[in-house]
Amino acid sequence: MVPKLQTAALWLRFVLLAAAASWGLYGVGLALGLTLAALCRMHSCSVPYLLNLVPRISAEHEDTWLLLSMVFHALRPLCRQTPVEGGTPVKLLRLLPLLLLLCGCAREVSPVSALALDCKNGVYCLTAEVVRQDSPDDTAAPAYLSATGTDVTDALRNLRSILPGDLYLSHAQVLLLSEDAVSESILPLADYLCRENDVRLSLRAAVVRDGSAAELLENDNEVYALSELLDRSAQDGVLPDMPLYRVTDVLHADGTAILPALRVDAFGQTAPAGTAVFKNERLNCFLDGEIGGGAYA
Repeated sequence: MVPKLQTAALWLRFVLLAAAASWGLYGVGLALGLTLAALCRMHSCSVPYLLNLVPRISAEHEDTWLLLSMVFHALRPLCRQTPVEGGTPVKLLRLLPLLLLLCGCAREVSPVSALALDCKNGVYCLTAEVVRQDSPDDTAAPAYLSATGTDVTDALRNLRSILPGDLYLSHAQVLLLSEDAVSESILPLADYLCRENDVRLSLRAAVVRDGSAAELLENDNEVYALSELLDRSAQDGVLPDMPLYRVTDVLHADGTAILPALRVDAFGQTAPAGTAVFKNERLNCFLDGEIGGGAYA
């Protein structure tokens, strides 16, 4: 006789639907687990209901588990080592360096979104806009840290030393340069940034007119605000689009290049300020106007 399972399947369907509506996928898994447990407890004529699902074991393999247990029992003394003083096994001492590596704490990473370089009396000041990861409202909030040095390399080294974690420059999208910082040749700076493995080649440099690069960096107090401003200005033809690798190429070719210029306007907002023209690898003049055939002054 074959029992009719239509009613049982209908009830099971309703139970699964109710579990899915209440707890989602976890509810479906729980309902299926309870159903399987109920089937395992069922018997038909003193025979387990799921007996046919159990794999058959032939006569020559009946003692397999017994043989395996005997093998493990024979190998068990080999897995033990002679205890050293204090009862610590030698094998555990050999694994101690590996355990220390696995249990080591990861260093905190300080991602940088923008950099600003100023120069005064031969001393370079490098300011980094670091993305804070401890914001109470889970939003990206900037923090500003500065370090000085005799050159850019020295300032960057000092900046790494004052940070609590590793300085992560791969997210840096903008480098602001003051007029004093570009009064000398910028080719060594461009070459150094291109050789730095952490710095992306699409980093955009901009010259700050009539002010400090660090002050303009802190003016917006918003992560990636300068990068978005340069993107919009380049798309509208207001400012040139000159990533780091392109600036380095043209400087190596003939020593001339153009960079976008920014300033803080009369309303206290960061605004485009024309184009900075470089000749002989250093700042020569500024051009006011649009890059698409507009008038320059």
